[in-house]
Amino acid sequence: MKFVLLFVAITVIVKVAAEVKCDPRCARILSPVCGLNSRKEEKTFPNKCVLKLVNCEEKEDYVIIHKGVCKEVPQPTSRRTTVATEGNRTTTPASLPR
Repeated sequence: MKFVLLFVAITVIVKVAAEVKCDPRCARILSPVCGLNSRKEEKTFPNKCVLKLVNCEEKEDYVIIHKGVCKEVPQPTSRRTTVATEGNRTTTPASLPR
């Protein structure tokens, strides 16, 4: 009898844990945090609560790496700079005569 009650109790606990709902109640306080996920993507969140909500609702794994907005990572620029366009042909420094 004790075994059956223990089994039922464990089943109920597991079922309740599986039905965890995300709590959407976050204060509208601007206290930005920078988060980083396992794919090495940085994202700025308005506050810690919103980061946790995104993790819950979108099954993400962001962790706070610092307070404040994330620093912009400069996009790599091409070494080739367009000099002129003529019709369908673009001239670049590499294609100019030396």
